[in-house]
Amino acid sequence: METDLNETLANKKIAKENISNKFKIKNNEPLVGIYLNKNLKKSEIELFKNIEEALRELSINLLLLNDSDLKFSNVNKNFFNLEYNLKNRSQFLEAIDVIIYLDFIDLDEIFINGVVPISLENDRLIDYDAKSETGNAFTYEKNNVWHFLKALIRSLETYQFTYDWKHIVRNALNSFTGEWCRGLRFFPRRSLGSAN
Repeated sequence: METDLNETLANKKIAKENISNKFKIKNNEPLVGIYLNKNLKKSEIELFKNIEEALRELSINLLLLNDSDLKFSNVNKNFFNLEYNLKNRSQFLEAIDVIIYLDFIDLDEIFINGVVPISLENDRLIDYDAKSETGNAFTYEKNNVWHFLKALIRSLETYQFTYDWKHIVRNALNSFTGEWCRGLRFFPRRSLGSAN
């Protein structure tokens, strides 16, 4: 599994460099992804509208994979927009460090790419505990701005510590089940069988 982790992190570094070159990103802040789908729930739209200003104030780069009518106002120096297509979807998943997880996104697709979800609690996500080095996500229990921001800030703090970040990425890779995607190829740099 350590080979998979090192390979995933090396591939992610290359993918992030490609995205950085494409959008002229000049810092090493975490790349946080949001996939805006056409079928966003009303509560998800409200959450995004409420957190937009807070996201602008954090030291992050936000990559939006957009397949919806929802647009963030005034995409700025650290907000970058990719229109949805399969090539951009692949680049998005390969490059991002963290994703703001919504129910329509398949967790295996996130895990195989070494992406750490920020999400409401659910059955497959275990909140990260740095002391015991367990967990595969940063979860929050109530669907409101403050609970979400607490989980996001915890992820950003953990990202600063390479040792801890490698543990949570390893845990994410170990969470990959592969059940949904046998025979599909959304991951050009990863062998689907190698993460089992």
